[in-house]
Amino acid sequence: MTAAALLLVAFAAADVPADPSAPAAVSLEIRDPAALLAHPLIGNVWAELNEAPGVREARRRPELDAVLDPLRFLAGRCDRDVPTLLADLTAGGVRFDWSGEENGPAALTIAAASPEVWQEFLPALRTWLSRTADPLTALAAIPPDLQDGQEWTVGSLRYQLDGATLSLASGGAPYAPRAAGEDHVHLRIDLHHLRESGRLPAEAEFQKDPAFAALLGGYAASLLSANQFDLSLADSGAKSDGLSLRIAMDGEERLPGFFAPPDAVSPAPLNVAGALYSASWYRDYRTLWDARGSALPPEQVEALEARDFEIRQGIKVLGADVLPSELASAFDSSWRAVVVNGEREYLVAATPPLPAAGLAVSLRDRERFEDLARPALSAIRLVAVFGGAKMQPFRTRGSEGELDLSGLRFLDRSGADSVGDRARFNVAPTWTVHRGHFVVASTRPLVRSIAAALDAEAESPHRLPPGVTESQRFEPEAFAAALDAAGASVRFALIAEGGFDSLEAAAIQEAAARALRSLGPITVTTAVDDSGLSLEMQFTPAASDR
Repeated sequence: MTAAALLLVAFAAADVPADPSAPAAVSLEIRDPAALLAHPLIGNVWAELNEAPGVREARRRPELDAVLDPLRFLAGRCDRDVPTLLADLTAGGVRFDWSGEENGPAALTIAAASPEVWQEFLPALRTWLSRTADPLTALAAIPPDLQDGQEWTVGSLRYQLDGATLSLASGGAPYAPRAAGEDHVHLRIDLHHLRESGRLPAEAEFQKDPAFAALLGGYAASLLSANQFDLSLADSGAKSDGLSLRIAMDGEERLPGFFAPPDAVSPAPLNVAGALYSASWYRDYRTLWDARGSALPPEQVEALEARDFEIRQGIKVLGADVLPSELASAFDSSWRAVVVNGEREYLVAATPPLPAAGLAVSLRDRERFEDLARPALSAIRLVAVFGGAKMQPFRTRGSEGELDLSGLRFLDRSGADSVGDRARFNVAPTWTVHRGHFVVASTRPLVRSIAAALDAEAESPHRLPPGVTESQRFEPEAFAAALDAAGASVRFALIAEGGFDSLEAAAIQEAAARALRSLGPITVTTAVDDSGLSLEMQFTPAASDR
């Protein structure tokens, strides 16, 4: 946000009664915005993207000039360039506090590098505002002879200059203290206050969607019951060359079965060579289903049970008389996913080449699962063969020590004359049961790779720390390789959809790949304990940049 925008922040236009002793419902601190943007990790990515054609085009847009022209004027009057002016204005940090009430009290504090910065900038701002027809020209009332400790009022806004700190407040709010934390960014939200004042709902409509409840319901329940939300961005790594983004919510309310118990130890993500993405998470759907009556609103329970019965009736005509809830209850609590660059499956080359994805789910009882899953999988095969998808089922029985594989394949020469037709040849859905897990993937090679990872894990188990309920890992280097592999298709999309010429499209693709290669692995860890729920993202530079 530019300095001018910070100074012209839209506080309430009308006076609002305030309780100065009430704590802020929302507080945002940015310790040193310019230093954050200059962080090696951010700088490396920006350096790769900055000269890409799309970014250069954006920098030449008239809308950007409308923002930059006033800043250029102010920087010139202060004998600086724009980046240096913004860095000097915010070197001591920025803090914003808001009461949480509509048009309620708010306060903004900006700490510059020195008192002299404001002594130069504020007269320049006064001059610029006096020359415009903007309705906010009332700020031209900035006193011409500024003194340290001086306070002045413009409409409902109060200003105070105290050394290197400029403070603004509205609605009777006290001035916000200076940003004092060690984090680059710290956001704190008093969820309890916002909920009590009606600014946040006690229950969200999306919670009533059964699919949402199954996938993200636990996170929604934690957010809607937490009293406080904290987000922080800080340095990480031995050399402070990485960044850590942490989100924490207090509260003990849990959706039963959604998160791992605090003392539970879950398996780590699968170790599959060349993975772009891998994840491991805890989800006990049998416990979730059994607790639906006490954990969910009655209308959501009713919708969930109706949908369960509806799906059963839909597949019953295909010979599969099974409730989805019964099938889900046969799964145990360990779910692990992996995405890799795809391998060629067909005689016809897939265009564009897409990554392959797979899933391994632990089973409570293999025999019960197979009894329940067999008719459901048969129904899927019937739909694929006779539903116009032009697929055929296959099954391979492995000898001792090898895998039994079942799945579906497209016919190799099923009218694949266009690029759209050839995209289907990325997929040959395949499944098996191996080492107590149901394994399913979009290709046969990936099923075999997951099975091999399960074999290796049986010899040398790798577990997550107690209380960690979810772990994810992104590999930017592998994503860059996938981008390279899909080169022609990516460039075609940029030309057709973005309006770039072929040279620009190639430059954009190369810049994106270089930006990805400047990053090391990105990890996301979610944990639960007695204090609440926390999520941490770790960003690291590529090994070659350390």
